[in-house]
Amino acid sequence: MDGKALSRDDEFLFGDGLLVAPVLQPGAKQRVVYRPAGKWWDYCSGEAIEGGTEVSRPVDLRTMPLYIKAGAIVPFGPVRQYTGEPVDEPLMLRVHPGADGRFVLYEDDGESFRYRHGEITRVICEWRDRERTLTLRVDPKGRSAPGRKMQVSLAGKTATMAVTLTGAVTAVKLA
Repeated sequence: MDGKALSRDDEFLFGDGLLVAPVLQPGAKQRVVYRPAGKWWDYCSGEAIEGGTEVSRPVDLRTMPLYIKAGAIVPFGPVRQYTGEPVDEPLMLRVHPGADGRFVLYEDDGESFRYRHGEITRVICEWRDRERTLTLRVDPKGRSAPGRKMQVSLAGKTATMAVTLTGAVTAVKLA
């Protein structure tokens, strides 16, 4: 356990991969943030940073310090006004390299209780940092997702790769 992280009452982890440090003071120009040990990615700048230190960084009410732990796989969906709004853009999975990681993407229809009867799709996403490979596997306990389109990107890079799930294991090599 990281006692220094546990003692912070003005920042929090969302899951185990997102560190949120809200700006709590109106007019604040600086914010002190403690990042636990390990490699982190600054969400705003896209820069990789070593943790285990306390830093002061410039902020305003529009710029909230947000850090993503190395190995995290973060989904970004198209902007919607409501869950059932049709969109043309695919879901984006952004991998934050520097460590191995795992994430399970869960999707249901967003409107009913059919998930109680197994009408869900779960995609198990595993990042192997040494091989620079993201593996996507649809969990057989849910619905299959052949033809499901996604985009995959690597934090710190601008290139994206289109991926279409086939029902089998899909491996994506990211450089």
